[in-house]
Amino acid sequence: MHPWVQVFTLVLGVSLTRASFLLTISNRNLHTDVTDHVTLECSFWGDRTDSAILNVTKIEILKQRNATLFDTAAQENLATGLVSTHVISPTVVLSGNVGSVLQTFLKITWPVVTSDAIGHFRCDVTGFDSQQQAVTESSPVIAVQETEITPRDVLNFFLKQRDEIKAFCLDHISTSGAVIESHVSSVQENQTAENLALELSLKSELNTGQAAQDTEINNLKLKLNDLETKLTESEAAIKNLQNQLDDLKAVPVTLQPVQTYEPSFWPEGYFSLLMPDSGCPESQRFTWATGYRKFHTESGNATNLDAVSPNSHFKKPVMETNNTNHYMYQHFCVNNVSVDGLPWPNGSYCINKVAKSCPDGFHSGYIHWAGEISDPMSSASGSLPFAVITDIHTYFYYCCRADGPPTTPIHLPSAKPFYLYRYNGTCQHVTGMTAHPETMTFDTDSRGWDNYENNYHPDSQLHDVVFQTCYYQRDA
Repeated sequence: MHPWVQVFTLVLGVSLTRASFLLTISNRNLHTDVTDHVTLECSFWGDRTDSAILNVTKIEILKQRNATLFDTAAQENLATGLVSTHVISPTVVLSGNVGSVLQTFLKITWPVVTSDAIGHFRCDVTGFDSQQQAVTESSPVIAVQETEITPRDVLNFFLKQRDEIKAFCLDHISTSGAVIESHVSSVQENQTAENLALELSLKSELNTGQAAQDTEINNLKLKLNDLETKLTESEAAIKNLQNQLDDLKAVPVTLQPVQTYEPSFWPEGYFSLLMPDSGCPESQRFTWATGYRKFHTESGNATNLDAVSPNSHFKKPVMETNNTNHYMYQHFCVNNVSVDGLPWPNGSYCINKVAKSCPDGFHSGYIHWAGEISDPMSSASGSLPFAVITDIHTYFYYCCRADGPPTTPIHLPSAKPFYLYRYNGTCQHVTGMTAHPETMTFDTDSRGWDNYENNYHPDSQLHDVVFQTCYYQRDA
């Protein structure tokens, strides 16, 4: 048995929640110190029945510090109201509300985008369900990235700066003229000798001030002309680039066959996969260790609900009946050798955990299910993923990630079939392979002891435990 497999006294009872809160950004075309009035908002987007929360006590937006940790950026709760932290700039504007699910929201607005607006964010909402149990629901993580400045962005910046200088000149001229005319009108109201002398003095100041103003206006006009020259040059450069692009489009292009990228090495780290009936997948840098867990499922009832998808590809045997006892098997391919390699690609999928920590980019969680408790006969053989097992209870640990869309193909060795676990509702696309959804159902003990550690586990259901897997077969 693998050295990470342990046996200890089991503590049961972890609740599962669902999430329908989403983070949205008002503008995805961001430039630091340029883009203004950008808002990051967390609010409820689903049907009311999608959330287990009845009354919200706290909503917070968190920013990812590293692969596993998030820091609170801002929060609204019944105790402290709106609060921001050092994670974001003190210039941001916060707004929010805590109440019912539909009334709850939290906004962070940057008057001008600063570097703290860039990164990965998540929203957590905490409250109480109908049983007055504390529940926390989390939104998916979104990535806020700075976009590349284009020639059109430079052009728009110069146009905006020109308009601001024009407005400043016109306002300055209008204000100065009004002040001078007020002085002259005051002098003309009194025709005494003293006022006449004052009038002469004011006229002298007017001439001096007008000369200085004329000089300032001329300098501003020179700057404005310089900006217009740069604008003309930018427009000419853009036109030249467009002409070059048109010339390139006019050149005939002969398409050459492109070789499909097919990696022959699995990514770095310790991990384990379900074994298909064709055996362990291709591996050139290590030799798979193998093993299985034999589950003694519910055997005290007249009907046993163990099942797998029709025409599934799981390693045999999968289901077994011996007299009145029922069994389910899971066979594993285990890599417990440390080898360097490329990191696992971004996407939406799960694998079995092997070491104490997951490879970079994954989050850890377990599924616990209980087998037959009367004369239990569950067993294990060979190398297994990271797990805690007894003759009744099974805790299997998984590594899951959701940092990329499942419809964007990832590159994995495709010479032989393999399994990944489904995560967040869709099988991850893999280059050069076709994914077939397959399920595996374990008829667990009727006392309802099955539970999750957190949200980081394959798509499944409890009571009885139903696994959602994805079988990958090379394209014809």
